[in-house]
Amino acid sequence: MSVLTILKVIGRVFLIGIGLLFIAGGGLCVMFGTVNTGGGGMALIGMASLLLGVAGVWWILRNWMRERPETEGEDAH
Repeated sequence: MSVLTILKVIGRVFLIGIGLLFIAGGGLCVMFGTVNTGGGGMALIGMASLLLGVAGVWWILRNWMRERPETEGEDAH
C-alpha cells in the first residue's frame, strides 16, 4: 500500500467527518429554528447545512466505491 493511497483514505475519512458535522449542526439548527418563534432563518440555514452535508458525504462515498476493482480475483491470474 503506497503512501499516496493512505493519504487519500485519510483525506476521505476527514471529509466524511466534516460532512457528518454539517449534518449534525444542520439538524440542531433546524430543531432550534422550528422551536423558537421567529427562528425561520435559522431553520433555513440548518436545512442548507443538512443538504450540503448529505450531498458531500454521498458524493465522497459514491466516488470511493467507484474506484474499487469490480472483481477482486483478477489480480490472482
